[in-house]
Formats: sequence, structure tokens, C-alpha cells
Amino acid sequence: MASAGVELLVGITTEPGFSPILTLGSGGILVELINDVISLPVPVTPRQAQRMVEQLRSWPLLQGHRGGARADVPALFELIVKVSDFATAQGDKLRALDLNPVIVHPIGNGITIADVVIEPSQ
Repeated sequence: MASAGVELLVGITTEPGFSPILTLGSGGILVELINDVISLPVPVTPRQAQRMVEQLRSWPLLQGHRGGARADVPALFELIVKVSDFATAQGDKLRALDLNPVIVHPIGNGITIADVVIEPSQ
């Protein structure tokens, strides 16, 4: 079992004829409770990844809201860019990718991807 942290989701969806879309949002049990999702077409740069994270309604949780530990957001930025690069490299071979939850641990402790679903194109 992964240690505590902030749960997010990172996903890719593709439609024929369109650029893949990377989605970032609150994950785990929050995904169905609050509308906290941001999407961008790939490729996503490190600066875009940072802006995506900072625009989340759950951003204060990552910053240590109410005395909590600050989350390892540099590791999250890196994951977002790597997922974007993966989707770009796969091209039309990838239909969808869902990482949920992505647990962002306190600073210096990285992330844990608790569940992954990959759907190749038909």
C-alpha cells in the first residue's frame, strides 16, 4: 500500500484526426465529487505542466494546506511531461491512458502510480 499523499489523475485520450489530449485533475475518490480537471493537447512542455498543476482547485493541497506536507510537485511536473511524450511517440497506436490515482507524496518522496489502464487503438 502506498503512503499518504495527494491523489490526482493523469490521462490521455485520442480521437482519430485530432491531437491526443492530456488531462490532469483531482483523482482517487475526488474525481467524481469535484470538477477539478484541466486538459491540453500534447505535447505538453514543463512550463505548461506547471501551469496545469497550479490551476487545479486542489493546488492548495499540494502546497501543504492547513499545515500539511508540501507535495513533490517537481516529480508531478516530470510525470506529466513524460506521459505527454509517451502519447506523442505512440501516435495513433494509443486510444487512451488512465493513471488514477497518482499519489503525490511529500517533497523529495516522489509519486506512486497506483493504477494504470492502457487502451490501444483498434
